[in-house]
Amino acid sequence: MGFASHGKKLRAIYLSSYSANEEKIELKDKLLLNHFNNVLKLKVGEKVLILDGKGKKVFCFVSERTKKKITLEKSDEQNFSDQRKITIALGNLKREAFTEALKKSVECNVKKIIIFNSEYSQRQSYKTERIQAVLKSAIEQSNSIFDLEVNFTDLNQIKFNEFNHIYFFNSQTEKSNLLNTQNGEEILIIIGPEGGFSPNEIKYLKSLNNISEIKADTNILRAPTALSYSVGHVQGLLNMRI
Repeated sequence: MGFASHGKKLRAIYLSSYSANEEKIELKDKLLLNHFNNVLKLKVGEKVLILDGKGKKVFCFVSERTKKKITLEKSDEQNFSDQRKITIALGNLKREAFTEALKKSVECNVKKIIIFNSEYSQRQSYKTERIQAVLKSAIEQSNSIFDLEVNFTDLNQIKFNEFNHIYFFNSQTEKSNLLNTQNGEEILIIIGPEGGFSPNEIKYLKSLNNISEIKADTNILRAPTALSYSVGHVQGLLNMRI
């Protein structure tokens, strides 16, 4: 289920190597051809959207299609500046939940996700190729204009001073404590691992400057659900202050 949008959603392909000077784009990569022919199943004359992950949307149509090559011709191009301000810090988690968290981050237009190790978190490691494949699929599915940056670190190594405001979602707190946040500020949302934070970690987080603690009035949430919930909550707070 998706929100209403203007016009028909175009089938999209992610090409990080796209050059703005190209009027015709030839696709010869075997995996891309397989995706184009067996998944998208676009015919000659049909429209397709190219996304480069750097703010460019290139509108094309299929001008030629064979088993070995597909040719796209550019009809229009749009460029956007990156206005995203939200970074997610999320406790390390199991492989399936991690994959879903990446997809949710792309869909929610998050700028960066920081996966951190903490006392009760998982200790998973992930291959770069797998991460890139998940992000590519999520970008094409959601028509996202920008790449999602993915970093890994320990909780105490996060550079909290890079953010104007920090939102800490804590289901154990008695009430929310909100500080004023302005649109345009760099924001960090902290979401604990599925095992929660230790008492010492909670004490450490509460001592940070410019932090708002938010009581999550929900049942126990899976990490990807908590991510969507927290981003929506913060975006709602920011929209109220426009």
